Amino acid sequence: MSISEKIIVVLFDCGFDRKDFSKESGFIDIYTIDPDLPCGDHALYFAYDSNTYTEQSIITHRKFSTNPYVIKTYTKIVEKTPYCIYKLYIPPTLFKRVELGLYVDDDLKSKLLDFWKDDAEIRHFVFNSHTVHQEWFKCVPEETDTSLYLESRKLAEEMWLNSITVEKQKKVDVS
Repeated sequence: MSISEKIIVVLFDCGFDRKDFSKESGFIDIYTIDPDLPCGDHALYFAYDSNTYTEQSIITHRKFSTNPYVIKTYTKIVEKTPYCIYKLYIPPTLFKRVELGLYVDDDLKSKLLDFWKDDAEIRHFVFNSHTVHQEWFKCVPEETDTSLYLESRKLAEEMWLNSITVEKQKKVDVS
């Protein structure tokens, strides 16, 4: 994740914490454009690996599900990996601030250090810079073949239904 993206995460101030952008949460990256869903609005796309099932991934999903800036949630398959994409609306004031260059005052520096803790890149930035003028437009990878994902999803559903049937059978046998 770039310095700009790390700053924007802190500026969003939506109850996220550093763990929401960890491997345990399934975090992949933040993007500014999805070529499969072109639109003219100002948004960020937070991508997570849908195959990650951890306590942290559940906590992170709950945060997104109650986040007022989330305008769309969808799945796309990229190289056989299902991505859960959260599309977040960027408020105009934040977008203008990013577009003009991010001036990092002492208050924001303090928030960055609190949020990202021991992140060496952030620490270096905070102690050596005041403004970010960085091209940070990144495209979500384009969707690839979805048939493998759909097949594995169908198999998982069948296994789940079979486990319920086995549990019901065990209850009947006990009675």
